[in-house]
Amino acid sequence: MKLVKRYSFAVLMVLSAVLLGVVFPAKRGVIVDNMVANVREMVSIIPAIFVLLGLADVYVPRETVVKYMGEKSALIGALLAILGWTPLSRHGFLEFKVGPLSLA
Repeated sequence: MKLVKRYSFAVLMVLSAVLLGVVFPAKRGVIVDNMVANVREMVSIIPAIFVLLGLADVYVPRETVVKYMGEKSALIGALLAILGWTPLSRHGFLEFKVGPLSLA
């Protein structure tokens, strides 16, 4: 039951795609093509996201992240999250996050 609850959104999307395929059989190919394209794009982006997040975790001190993006960061934290970067790391260069990459 916990597994179903965890993946309920994905299951709902697959069921809705199947329902649309049954209701509109002429569009079945387009539906499948779109689903396959979306999965391929996710699979191609996710490894890069994991690598960049791992590097950011190693090189950006946790205190800096909490300071600029924690509960008390207010508007600055929201702007930094939208822009997709954190302040200078301890090595003196900007660390770019992967949020904007998912928009591309």
